[in-house]
Amino acid sequence: YTSKYFMCDHCDAPFYALVHPDTFNSTKFKLRDPWRYLKYAFRARDASEAVAEEISRRRGVRYSVMDELVNWLPSVSGLSDLMHCIFGTLIKHLCKNILYKNGMIDTEAARKLEEFFSSLIWPPSISRLPPSVARGAGSIKADQWRSQITVFFVGLFMAWQIDGEIPDHLMATNPNPTEADINAIKTVKMDRSLRRHFETVVQFTASVRILTSHSISPNEVKRGCTMLEHAIQTWVAMHCHLVPYFHLATHLEPQFLRCGPGPGWWTFGYERNNGFLGRFNTNGHSGGEMEGTMMRGWWKATLIQDLVRAMHTCLLLQI
Repeated sequence: YTSKYFMCDHCDAPFYALVHPDTFNSTKFKLRDPWRYLKYAFRARDASEAVAEEISRRRGVRYSVMDELVNWLPSVSGLSDLMHCIFGTLIKHLCKNILYKNGMIDTEAARKLEEFFSSLIWPPSISRLPPSVARGAGSIKADQWRSQITVFFVGLFMAWQIDGEIPDHLMATNPNPTEADINAIKTVKMDRSLRRHFETVVQFTASVRILTSHSISPNEVKRGCTMLEHAIQTWVAMHCHLVPYFHLATHLEPQFLRCGPGPGWWTFGYERNNGFLGRFNTNGHSGGEMEGTMMRGWWKATLIQDLVRAMHTCLLLQI
């Protein structure tokens, strides 16, 4: 119930509205009041367990220690991570679900796509491409999806083009369909027009390129978010299956205006540090023992620095 009616903490869009274009139109959002979240969060804190569960079910909020922070506002202070949203979900869903799983990239198109990417000279200093670009198979990292989307539309053109143009007809495995095949096409829910899919991918790629720039102006934020919304709305109109992250992506514009360029607040750096910590040799010390030792060492260094600064200040005052 809660995830159905409280899918988004920014607006009142429910989960079942993911099939409607207005769910991805920021001009038609009815935003939630973050102060109302806080009110019910503190009521849940002081209530019994049964009442707290009822508040969670009917108001979509639970108490968190973060609510005690000054100037903390749910849906305003909490950001939708650009890395997981765009690279880890939208691009991945586009390649794996919308295009490949629905048969838009058939065997021949996949072969051409692989040939295109294998012919590229890709600078290893930038990143690396996914192990199978045509299918997105294997364990793929967000930075690999990020690298792929920059040239993916070119590969799609090479895979779909016939005599230099993408045919404006439905994707069909049989070039000479029978009457029964033609009638079966009418039951397909997703629009299978190669040209519409390609145009939408190009627009989506352009929006990603704008929004992930290291330098961006408010006008560019507006342009990039508008293009992203239009691409998502086109997929909805084409009856493509979308996940909640596509809706959360339409709330990125206020985050850019508050926090600046995406590379300043995406979580690539945090994920890399998590990898360092995950590979750290604990020498068999588990159960938080190693973490406690590291934390005590950090506090020791911090307190020593505070002591040195305090002693330095006292010496300056005596002089």
